[in-house]
Amino acid sequence: PPQSYLDIEAGDYLIEVTKAGSTIPIISQTVTLEADNWNTIAIVGNETNQPLELLPLIDIPPGNTSPTDAYVRFTHAAPLAADLADTRVDICNDGSIWMGLSNIAYKEFTDPYMTVPPSEVYLKVTEAGTNCASVLYEFPGLYFREGQIADMFFIGDIEHQPYDHATTTGLLYILPTPEGYMRFGHFSQFAEDEAASAVTVRIDGTDVLTDFMFKDTTDYEAYDAGDHTIEVLDNTDTVIATSTVTIEEDKYYTSGIIGDADDQPVEIYTLLDETTPLDTQAKLRVVHAAPTAPAVADTAFDVCSNGALFNGLDDMLYKDFTDPYLQVDAGVFNLYVAAPNSNCGDLLWSITAFNLANMDIGDLWILDHDSYCWGCGSVGEEPQVNLAHVAPYENNYHLTGITILLDDEPLVQDFRFLNFSGYMPIPAGTHYVKMIQTTTDNVLATGWITLEGDNYYTLHLIGDGDNQPLEVWMLTDDHTPLDEGAKIRIVHAAPLAPDPNDTLMDVCDADNNLYPGLSDLPYKYFSDPYGVYDAGYYRVKGVQSGKNCDDTIADYSIGLYPYLLSDGDIATIYLFGAFSIPTGTISWPDVSAYMIYLNLMYNDHLLTK
Repeated sequence: PPQSYLDIEAGDYLIEVTKAGSTIPIISQTVTLEADNWNTIAIVGNETNQPLELLPLIDIPPGNTSPTDAYVRFTHAAPLAADLADTRVDICNDGSIWMGLSNIAYKEFTDPYMTVPPSEVYLKVTEAGTNCASVLYEFPGLYFREGQIADMFFIGDIEHQPYDHATTTGLLYILPTPEGYMRFGHFSQFAEDEAASAVTVRIDGTDVLTDFMFKDTTDYEAYDAGDHTIEVLDNTDTVIATSTVTIEEDKYYTSGIIGDADDQPVEIYTLLDETTPLDTQAKLRVVHAAPTAPAVADTAFDVCSNGALFNGLDDMLYKDFTDPYLQVDAGVFNLYVAAPNSNCGDLLWSITAFNLANMDIGDLWILDHDSYCWGCGSVGEEPQVNLAHVAPYENNYHLTGITILLDDEPLVQDFRFLNFSGYMPIPAGTHYVKMIQTTTDNVLATGWITLEGDNYYTLHLIGDGDNQPLEVWMLTDDHTPLDEGAKIRIVHAAPLAPDPNDTLMDVCDADNNLYPGLSDLPYKYFSDPYGVYDAGYYRVKGVQSGKNCDDTIADYSIGLYPYLLSDGDIATIYLFGAFSIPTGTISWPDVSAYMIYLNLMYNDHLLTK
């Protein structure tokens, strides 16, 4: 780039130019500098068409100009050919010669400077005598300001930044190239695993994204306004999708790679984005990008929340999207995809929960059994779920096994009575739960659950299918320990009778004393909040209400179950009539001192274990 002016005394100077790292001059030339002059010395030539040499120019001193005009010098410094006649060019604007600049040869320049009114121009260098048709170079947009003194150099196939004597940087003001903005998301489900999903995104022949994996996304990047060719290449460098995208100035776009190469082709799907927020609400665009069937008519689904259509989004087809964006109240969104015309009753898959605040703009792309939401907030750490089988629906323990499915995907198999899975992470949101008997494939119970971030849950199969129905039942667990004392939740899981009044139980200690607040507990009772107990040794039994703690349910006792509580423990004790069982961080003080049962009697059912 051109340098700032140096203060040098008048006189003759031998100027030598060397290549970086060399002491051998490639130019050695004497230049005369006269007093009171402002000078520009340009290094020109290319050693091939024209020799390397210095081109001295005398500039207009700052302050010697009219404040209402701009002063511009054009210099032809492009060694286009060995014969000067072949270097001649015209300078054009809007198809016409600009400021009389025609038939200009190498090393020619305008003297004096041209007086130019303040204006915005888009100039082209064309071959002389072609009526501005044969373009050699296009200058970026230029703006000439009042009182400006500027130089424009044409140097060939690259742009020499012109400069302005009146500024400290020396740069002529160049109008910015009109730009728009685009971001990318990889939502194509053509690969079975993440590694195989890697693609390259190529724009106008340049690879801009490599190893771009499924559900990878980018921020907005600026692109010149105009048409751009986008190609997607798989990991064998085969082009699997191509598209021409037209970007308009100051507009924002989202390009999603969608399709699965099976039901729907892999393609680049580009949408124009809204970027103006609402003051008191959020905006949300919902895009159907789930290639669930070869026929678009068969891809229809409803988007639901809490058993009802979400903003009327029914019968959405592949590549449908909400236009304009939905205006929604801020909050947490627990959405799911349901079969069309099912009144939101046939849940197909869950959409990961997200949060929107006022002024947020979310962009939800629904994929096949998956989703991605741009601009949506997190709802916290992934919730943790403990699975619990507390349903004695068979006499034979070995027949109690169940398979638990979440959104039709198995979580556990052959999960038997009194099994507890321990906590496992499950995405926040609304999910459809199905519990099936392993040995018969009979559906025992179904239900919806909504999981919130940062929470812990226990998801049960409860009931016996006789006195009380088999059902999906979920409790929110306390997971914050105390420094002193233990937290205990009592859960009544014994479906003793059809009539809730006949299921009432008391919780008693070894001395046949009621534990405070734990009397007349109905089926499915649970302590909320958890009870707080001092650390120590406890023995617990469940007794039919009205028995004064002296008898257990069904006149059958296998003893008082001993538990040892430590400070910081958090546990749940399940009552099953003649026995109880804990989960959590509660312990048996000395199991060797007590009989370990082989047969558990529960309300006329013999469970062999």
